[in-house]
Amino acid sequence: MQEVKSVLNAIRTTQDHRAIARGTSRVANERRRLGTLYHQCNLGSLQGTGPYLNPIEMDQASATLATLDNRVYWQQNSDDDSGDDAYIWTNAAWTQNPATLPMLRIKFSLNQVATLRMWHGFFDQNGTSVVNADDPDGDYAAIRYSTNASDMTWKYITSADDTSTVTDSGIAPVADQIYHFEIEFETTGVRFRIEDENKLVLNEQTVTTNRPRDHVADLQLFHGLETLEAVAKSWRFYIADVYALY
Repeated sequence: MQEVKSVLNAIRTTQDHRAIARGTSRVANERRRLGTLYHQCNLGSLQGTGPYLNPIEMDQASATLATLDNRVYWQQNSDDDSGDDAYIWTNAAWTQNPATLPMLRIKFSLNQVATLRMWHGFFDQNGTSVVNADDPDGDYAAIRYSTNASDMTWKYITSADDTSTVTDSGIAPVADQIYHFEIEFETTGVRFRIEDENKLVLNEQTVTTNRPRDHVADLQLFHGLETLEAVAKSWRFYIADVYALY
């Protein structure tokens, strides 16, 4: 496994890499976009826009840029050792507090669905602490799929001060299916949304218990997986947009 640290400092504002805040409340519609993570083929690396010049830490066995039907993605692969990881996460240089009502929208696909753990969302823990656990410590709002936890579907999970709530989406992950996940903080809960490749809504729910605490937990972004058997696993990251009130 190698660890790669890249400073995200490229600027891109094309229409294809914009996401729309879908909340119906006045608060949701007033969010501003903090930045976008995407891929730039000629640089062969993960890039980002936004005011923070965000560092992204990449813990991976290998990663390659490829194109499929003119869609650009970054594929991360774990090694073929049980417990090996493939993930990306923003370090402590980039955090967002729940009080700012952050919102995340990510496009990705999972290449396999057997014997692995995958997380997407906001966490107050570092990458290793997240990917190695079905129920990490701390405060977070995220979407999980873990065969170790006997998950058959994507789970919406909120946690405050080490106490979590698990809500079933009813949507089973499908290998190589492109998904759009959306996680939006509201004043009294967290709204989760799963869409297919064509942005058809598959499920949407708001969880109002164990919302991460305002002015206590500073949250980082995490996306990735851990293989739970001696078989390499991979996922493809396309793009992510992050919004907040300020």
